[in-house]
Amino acid sequence: MSCWDPPPLPEGLRIKRVIDRWDGRGYVYLKVEGERGETFILRASVNEARWRIILFESPDWRRRWSFCLQ
Repeated sequence: MSCWDPPPLPEGLRIKRVIDRWDGRGYVYLKVEGERGETFILRASVNEARWRIILFESPDWRRRWSFCLQ
């Protein structure tokens, strides 16, 4: 468990719930669910006071890209 307090989440990002949190070497990661069902993985560096979006997944990506999955 990290003793570092991560920065607040970005104001424009509407979070429904935090799914998971883990520490990496010099980073803190959050996996969160957005209000519309999106999935985000966010990363904050212990040296910076901001979050970066590492992954974004739309809830309907399978429908949009189903032709690629066949």
